Amino acid sequence: MRYFNTLGPVNETEHYIVPRRELIADLVAQIERGTYFTLYAPRQMGKTTLLRQLAEVLQDKADYLPVTLSFEAFEGWSLSDFLHGFSLDLSRKVLDFLKESSQTQLAEEQRRLMNNLPTSFFVLREWFVSLHQWLPELKFVLIIDEFDATPQAAISNLLQIWRHIYLANEPPRPLHSVILVGLQNIAALNLGRSSPFNIARQIQLPAFTLAQVRELFNQYSRETGQAFAKGVIEEIHALTGGQPFLVNRLAAILTEEIATERTRPISHANLLGALSKLVRERNYNYETLVRHAKSYQEPVLRILFGARLKFTLNTPWIGALNMHGIVMADAHGFCEIANPIYKRILSDYFQPLESDLQAAILVNSYDLRLHVVGDELQMDQLLSRFRETK
Repeated sequence: MRYFNTLGPVNETEHYIVPRRELIADLVAQIERGTYFTLYAPRQMGKTTLLRQLAEVLQDKADYLPVTLSFEAFEGWSLSDFLHGFSLDLSRKVLDFLKESSQTQLAEEQRRLMNNLPTSFFVLREWFVSLHQWLPELKFVLIIDEFDATPQAAISNLLQIWRHIYLANEPPRPLHSVILVGLQNIAALNLGRSSPFNIARQIQLPAFTLAQVRELFNQYSRETGQAFAKGVIEEIHALTGGQPFLVNRLAAILTEEIATERTRPISHANLLGALSKLVRERNYNYETLVRHAKSYQEPVLRILFGARLKFTLNTPWIGALNMHGIVMADAHGFCEIANPIYKRILSDYFQPLESDLQAAILVNSYDLRLHVVGDELQMDQLLSRFRETK
């Protein structure tokens, strides 16, 4: 029987899965038009799973040569090691594709192309051109996951190569489409100059919609016969904000630990029991959440205590917290914590040890800790500050 997975990519054979059909169809349409784009989202939002689904669609197209790589292991590598590792991974993937597609008879010059790995960015650019000349009938699609891990010294050179290939060639291009996947869009990378990849479309991977969460749980109900009481699925979506890890983790606790009697519907009481376990456990997702929130403790505390701070990605701390899935815009354009579960986790983490100090943190968005000495609030200073603002 399938199960709700929170450890690594999801596949529909072993796991319940949100197929994201409309998004994949849109991405395929972009690729068919030869678009270069970046796909970005916080960690554990389903990026790698989506890439695998996208690659499967492209592999079924006879005129496409899709190559999917991950740069995760390259973080911190020297420029020469990165170039060698990238070139080696690239050539191996192309050879694997050719073998699987029965193109096993390679001419000597073609073997030489695959064996003589690029040793410079210029040679890498020419490698793409030579590959296109060798296989002109195939549309080469390069998909790179974890692009954020690219060594800083290599980023601009890579983007310049792909920009040159895009602008210097009419379709069919040596690189038909390039998809870069990571935490942030290319515009947010610090390249010390305007982005050389401004030819690319920027696509942010969204959280699950309510309809997608319903479809996910309907898969479970059809296979097990266990239904959900009215309103439970809607409450799961509201609590998690559709964050894929939280949806699947809450579902796993519900179905594997709480509501194990399949003949009984999953009730609101079951959901409360699963929620209680979820907010008390430790996991990688929470550790990442807290680590990034700690870097911006002051504004995070203000948001937790109800301060109305205008949401704009041009504010560095808001952009950083949004990139890591911690803060988003509410319906009125102000900052809010991304979902109620994250709000609970952060509130628990930042809760002051002294209960009387908790009341002394923020009042009407004003930080009273400026007037706390030891554990005492200095009322004279506070009243003086108040009179100055009147």
